[in-house]
Amino acid sequence: MYLGLIKFFIWETRVTDKSYIKTGTLICMFCGGPIIDFFNYILEPIVEPFMNLPFRIFINIVGCAILAYGMTIVIKSKAGTGPNDLVALVISEKSQKSFAPVRICVDIIFAAIGFALGGTLGIGTVICAFIVGPVAGIFLPYNEKLINRIIRHFDK
Repeated sequence: MYLGLIKFFIWETRVTDKSYIKTGTLICMFCGGPIIDFFNYILEPIVEPFMNLPFRIFINIVGCAILAYGMTIVIKSKAGTGPNDLVALVISEKSQKSFAPVRICVDIIFAAIGFALGGTLGIGTVICAFIVGPVAGIFLPYNEKLINRIIRHFDK
């Protein structure tokens, strides 16, 4: 199984349009995990005592929506998208399919692979798989206009 995944990633890097990989992609690749760990460390003692299941689900949904909104700003900035977001973006653009359902499928596949490799698959993962894509799909056109306005302002 591991050999098959390695072969897939080698094949994928040969056929993928490398113009998508930019400085922001590398920054996200190396800094994303440590930043998430840092904020988990800071916020866990504050939020954990108050977290019953409905509150945790609510916080998860809000967090996924905030993540999706921020992700669309990064995508439309053209500075380089994080590797996990890049997979759905490339598939969406190359297949000319809407981003939202492509992102849902990619997230489900990533979650299934992670689970098959021994990871945890919880309700939060499932919620995120179905929230991030649609919320990002809503905000992509709005943030494209926002980013273009900002770029025009600084190009003057």
